[in-house]
Amino acid sequence: MEEFNRENQELKRRLQETGGKYEGSVRDNQALAGQVRDAQEKLRLSATETSRLSNELNDFKNRL
Repeated sequence: MEEFNRENQELKRRLQETGGKYEGSVRDNQALAGQVRDAQEKLRLSATETSRLSNELNDFKNRL
């Protein structure tokens, strides 16, 4: 019975440790997802700005 209790306590400890690692991974993934969304938005804005500048340059060339 004593060995059972020791093993039970060890399993509980390992379960808590694993749960903590899992929660940490979830937080890390959420943070990374936010960074990816921010980067995607910056790329979208950059592409829009590049297109706008290209159109302005073409308009300028056509006027020359």
